[in-house]
Amino acid sequence: MNAELTPREEEIALALLAGETPKQIAARLWIGRETVKTHTRHLLAKAGYSSIAEMRLGEAIKERDTEMRLAEDRAEKAEARIEELEKTMGDVIRLAEQVFATARLWTSPMTELRQAIEHAQAALRRE
Repeated sequence: MNAELTPREEEIALALLAGETPKQIAARLWIGRETVKTHTRHLLAKAGYSSIAEMRLGEAIKERDTEMRLAEDRAEKAEARIEELEKTMGDVIRLAEQVFATARLWTSPMTELRQAIEHAQAALRRE
């Protein structure tokens, strides 16, 4: 709740939101039922609600909205991380392509060198 409630009003509001009845709250807190009702009237007025049912619904909607915003924030962060990973993967692929291109440049001279060595070894064996 966004209203400026006293600690007792906050305690009663939380109990009401949890589904407790004024009678149950009174018994648990060792106060009279009328005292609970008075605190309830005050907290409903401060919070801008006309009934306990309206308060429960309003607070449930606020909680749902908060959870949706948090889920949207997590989704945005996940999308940003995926974009970072895709960029990194692109960098890795480009680097691998450069390595393979360099390796291809060396393949032909290395093959020629290997053939020349084999030719020289064969010539030495014939002698």
